[in-house]
Amino acid sequence: MPTQRRVTSLLALAFVLLCGGCAVASRPDPPPDLGRGHRWIRSHPFTLMALVLRPRTYDGREYAACNLNTALLWKPENALFEETVRTGLPWHGHAKSRRFYGNEGRTRFDEIMQSRMRQLVEEYPGCAAWMVWDEPERDEIELAARIARWTREAFPDTLVYTNANPGGHPEFRGMPPRDGYGYGTYLRDITGTIQPDVLMVDIYPFFKQPFGDRIPHYRFNALQVRNAALEAGIPYWMFVQAYSEAVPGNNNDRRYPSESDLRMQVFTSLAMGYTGIAYFLFCPGFERTMLDEDGTPGPLYHHAARLNTELRHLGRTLRFLRSTDVRFVTGHHDENGRTASNEEDRFIDAWDADAGHASGLGDIRITGAGRGRDGLVGLFEDDDGQPYFMLVNLWHGEGAAASAKETTFEVTLAPGVKKVRRLSRDTGRAERLRPKNGVLRVTLPGGTGDLFTTGRGGFPGM
Repeated sequence: MPTQRRVTSLLALAFVLLCGGCAVASRPDPPPDLGRGHRWIRSHPFTLMALVLRPRTYDGREYAACNLNTALLWKPENALFEETVRTGLPWHGHAKSRRFYGNEGRTRFDEIMQSRMRQLVEEYPGCAAWMVWDEPERDEIELAARIARWTREAFPDTLVYTNANPGGHPEFRGMPPRDGYGYGTYLRDITGTIQPDVLMVDIYPFFKQPFGDRIPHYRFNALQVRNAALEAGIPYWMFVQAYSEAVPGNNNDRRYPSESDLRMQVFTSLAMGYTGIAYFLFCPGFERTMLDEDGTPGPLYHHAARLNTELRHLGRTLRFLRSTDVRFVTGHHDENGRTASNEEDRFIDAWDADAGHASGLGDIRITGAGRGRDGLVGLFEDDDGQPYFMLVNLWHGEGAAASAKETTFEVTLAPGVKKVRRLSRDTGRAERLRPKNGVLRVTLPGGTGDLFTTGRGGFPGM
């Protein structure tokens, strides 16, 4: 998969200005009907997968032991499919022309590719979905739409989804028209022309110095994709960064994410309503990935394995919830002996009591001090209108374990709210919490979130 190119300050500014038609408002109206993508999401386990590229270092049992439940097979190579079937995992194929024809055939789609896709489905049981195109440029969207239409007709029970370019990439524009081509228009072209069942995106925010991390841009881009998907009435998934790179002469290589970094990416996505997670990359192919060069599991493999057990528990319910709002909780730090507010997020509205009214929430306060020690709140509702909220500790850092970035939040509850239930990340069971004097204290590891409800019903999907 191509990685993001250098995102300069000017390009980031251009991205903000060009996002045009894709509003930043975080309360889109719900779609009137439950579409094909949502039906698929609800009838399958929460999708947890990693991109598999090389047969030599792909051991299906090792892959499954990372608590991944689906294999994303990047190339139509028999060895990848054989190992996946041997392990008993469902698989997703990658329907992009150059994967079947090579670079010289990147604009082709004919009987050769169609026959090979049919052959893979017939000979290797377990096809659950096809990713139709990865990071399509503007002038590739029509071809991707042709492939998507054919795939839906050929495999009517199979999910069809598209992985969009991240914002800030010049590639998404292709050959822009004279009046410009913004990222919001690009996302609408994907949802309107390709018409995927799920909209996916890859945003990799952790860079080596001197470039530095791009966390506000990460949240902004994730929110843009969320809004475009909600507008189209389809679910949305996230590729998270699980690699580092070292390209000679490059000054914006990505760094290796820590445990707290990895969790921050994932739980930020969950708080925004993303209902599937993919890791880039499982097999060796860059400086470092989830596996070392010889195929030995590296630190990110073990971080993801622990995290995925929690996601399996939370995902059972998240599949049935609709994101209604996303808010930023600003922390504070010490500056010359005085308490100063951390920098607010320019793209996400700050938390206030009005935002939490429907969920029975009032003020949310972060007790400890530290730059970047902030929070994110995702608000949800189920089919019956019962409210839920996810509270995320955004504090993370290079080389930092989740335990090293622990943060405690104090959540003031509205008068009359006497009980709060939490869906345990560890057990998958509902826990009844007892606030003291109308205040709920929640301590979270770095980058981690918890899911709660103040409603009377249970957690759907349990």
